[in-house]
Amino acid sequence: MSDEVLDAIRAYLSTDSTPYAIAISGEWGVGKTHLVQSAVGDVFDPSSFLYLSLYGLSTVAEIEATILAAASKLGEDDADVLSGFLNANPELAEGVRVGGLGYAIQFGLRKWRKRALKRAKRLTLCFDDIERWHGDVGICLGYINGLAEHEGAKCILIGDLSQIPEAQLPELQRARTKIIRYVYTLSHNPTRLLEISLSLASITDERTRTVVEKLVRENMPRLVEFLARIGCQNIRLLADAFQLCGGVVSRHTTSFEVAPTQAVAFFEVTLAAVKLVQLKASDEMYLTTLQRYDDQGSFSIMEELGYHQEKDTEKELPRVEKAMLEAVFYSSDDIRVSSVIHLVSCGYYRSTDFDNFFLRWKAPEPYEYYIDTFKFWHLCDTQSEELFEKVMADVFENKVVTHPGVLLRFADRLTSDIKRGVVDLDFYDTKNRLAKLIDELYDNGEMEHVTSVGERLFADRYIYCLDLLEHVKEKNAQYLADRDRSSTESVWSRITATPGQYLEILDVEENKPIFAMFSEPTDILGALESLSNSQLFELTRWMGSRVTSATAKPAVQEEHERALRVAKLLDSEYETKFSVRAGHMKQISRILRNRQTDYDPEYIAKIHNKAMQPTGEDASG
Repeated sequence: MSDEVLDAIRAYLSTDSTPYAIAISGEWGVGKTHLVQSAVGDVFDPSSFLYLSLYGLSTVAEIEATILAAASKLGEDDADVLSGFLNANPELAEGVRVGGLGYAIQFGLRKWRKRALKRAKRLTLCFDDIERWHGDVGICLGYINGLAEHEGAKCILIGDLSQIPEAQLPELQRARTKIIRYVYTLSHNPTRLLEISLSLASITDERTRTVVEKLVRENMPRLVEFLARIGCQNIRLLADAFQLCGGVVSRHTTSFEVAPTQAVAFFEVTLAAVKLVQLKASDEMYLTTLQRYDDQGSFSIMEELGYHQEKDTEKELPRVEKAMLEAVFYSSDDIRVSSVIHLVSCGYYRSTDFDNFFLRWKAPEPYEYYIDTFKFWHLCDTQSEELFEKVMADVFENKVVTHPGVLLRFADRLTSDIKRGVVDLDFYDTKNRLAKLIDELYDNGEMEHVTSVGERLFADRYIYCLDLLEHVKEKNAQYLADRDRSSTESVWSRITATPGQYLEILDVEENKPIFAMFSEPTDILGALESLSNSQLFELTRWMGSRVTSATAKPAVQEEHERALRVAKLLDSEYETKFSVRAGHMKQISRILRNRQTDYDPEYIAKIHNKAMQPTGEDASG
């Protein structure tokens, strides 16, 4: 589409008689201005081209002043024409007296235009940011019509016409009948969009550029699909993402070369974060929420950012925004999202953000290659058959996959390929084989412990193995309960049995999710009630230190959802009681609920915000 628009601009510029303007419409960052400048450079001498932004302008006088300012910057010869032109042209005096400064500007522009036209065929004026014009759009377009129809200037309007205020739309529609003869909407083929954006990114190191170019080239189908999913047609945002990514690649080149699967996932997370930050640039609270994310509790932050709002309601997020959140927070276990958010928010590489970032990056295992649809389906038959044979042996015989989430993704891929006709396996026999493998791994204690599995972010995820998904969820819940029961017996039962050693017991378990380790909340309540008031007071101080500890914070985040059950039980037991002991129990409940030690966080925040507000004297300056 960009080539067609380029041809249209060239045709307009090359045609002698064009008493009208044309418009190039498209969203911010799609490359409208760059395209127009390229077309003008192909047809005319650059000295005949004036670029003007209408951003914030509201009167004809402001347009003319902007034209004069732009003309004065074209070169020394032109500056000589414009500087001091009132003194050099005494005949202007009467005109200025009658017509004001606008007359002088018109006179100066004509003087400059005569000089310019000696070197060029026709004057071209590019009016950018038409949607950000603050005055009557009819007056603006009428003035541009005068330049095109009476002055013989080529006039090109640039902007996102879909963002013209509703009240101005009637004037825009009237202009379409006479002033703006043609409107061209600019969009790009996704492949071309990636190529243009990468070329604009400032990546000077040769090895770094080679790695990034290879990443794009080898993952083109996947990236094209990703751009469509997050609704990205923005060259500037893509170029920013490439540049930020390049800054990390230049310092960790080997990791990106060795681990191409994680490398492309890193770029996708970076791009989605860039687009999300740009979308929410004016929402300070939203950005603060993003920046405080610590890679714990992705479900919680998705809920806080509105992802889980009910469908078909006013509060439900747009599809594209949900896709961006999915890409950032549910992308890959090997990407530390908080580091990427800091990178995007700061705009530059900070070494502390990437300490130990790449420890889990490695060359892809055969099963990882198979799960990646875009890679596997692009293989030739010989390569795909060899890879598939290796994957089946690794999964079912060698049992190299022990993460339940990865096993589910493998099951999803395998059952889909059976239905698609990619592999010759019996659908039901294969599902029974998968169920047997899952049972063996759980029953033998070989499955990894994960708190949640099988999030269905897309409607067609696990479509042919929903029964396996439910089976894994049930087995995983029991698996965690068995672990928690064992841990409970070794923590809370020991505290109940030996309350005098409670701090020694807890210190050893500080970095574990101990307040989630119970069969029933009464297990923890019983242990707490075995402590004296003095011991409970010391426990509240210990808990206060724990919630601010960098090493214990992941455990505090992990246990929070289950710990709320303990807090609820404490509230039911002590809410209506008032004593030192009840105060200690209520404080334990507050810390579990709020993960901070303030007695009334909302009150503290309200007082703080009030104190930060300027007084009348401060506000008046």
